[in-house]
Amino acid sequence: MSTRTPSSSSTRLMLTIGLCFLVALMEGLDLQAAGIAAGGIAQAFALDKMQMGWIFSAGILGLLPGALVGGMLADRYGRKRILISSVALFGLFSLATAIAWDFPSLVFARLMTGVGLGAALPNLIALTSEAAGPRFRGTAVSLMYCGVPIGAALAATLGFAGANLAWQTVFWVGGVVPLILVPLLMRWLPESAVFAGEKQAAPPLRALFAPETATRDAAAVVVLFLHSAGGLHVDQLATAAFGGARIPAIAGGRGDVCTANGGGKRDVNVGRIDG
Repeated sequence: MSTRTPSSSSTRLMLTIGLCFLVALMEGLDLQAAGIAAGGIAQAFALDKMQMGWIFSAGILGLLPGALVGGMLADRYGRKRILISSVALFGLFSLATAIAWDFPSLVFARLMTGVGLGAALPNLIALTSEAAGPRFRGTAVSLMYCGVPIGAALAATLGFAGANLAWQTVFWVGGVVPLILVPLLMRWLPESAVFAGEKQAAPPLRALFAPETATRDAAAVVVLFLHSAGGLHVDQLATAAFGGARIPAIAGGRGDVCTANGGGKRDVNVGRIDG
């Protein structure tokens, strides 16, 4: 029998949502950072358009292996531990981006930043949904994930307000703040109750591609890509790459997803995936 009181459950939920929101905020900022600093990067390294394409693509390419490895490690070692490691990883490589000395080092730093970002978000969603319980999962995941577009908007604001600052500024912010969050997560973020007390009924990859869920998963990914056909929405693509189609299953059959336009208008859209 559980000994948790309503107040302790509420405290646990608020801590989880608040801390995961802050991490999601930095995810959104880091996802937009290369675009904000593009002009300065191109000038500093004398890069052409094709090379800049590699800079942008490297971060996105890192998302999928990051999500896959991060999810598998989280099932073995715990979501909290892997989330903290992921935050440290993308924070360190955001700083590495700021001190990159040539084109290959810049591409590698963005790739590893993407790996960290990819590993973090599935665990943010899992920790939040498991802390919320069936009744509040959709709302809790929505509140947490809205940190991503808000972070993207903050990156744009930083780029606009700091037009006369060095291009590295957004990467310094995107590196230092996650590293500050690491000890806070270690001290205050509750571990997943599901991981602590229960074993999953099926291995993650087998469950992901099970016949009863595969069709829904594929449909959700297609919808995300079709929705962004009018212009690439960076964090929508990231959501699909992470296995964002798993949100309906994680969030009790309903995924409420906030997304920010990665293009010029930076409008915020709210979408729902019904499982």
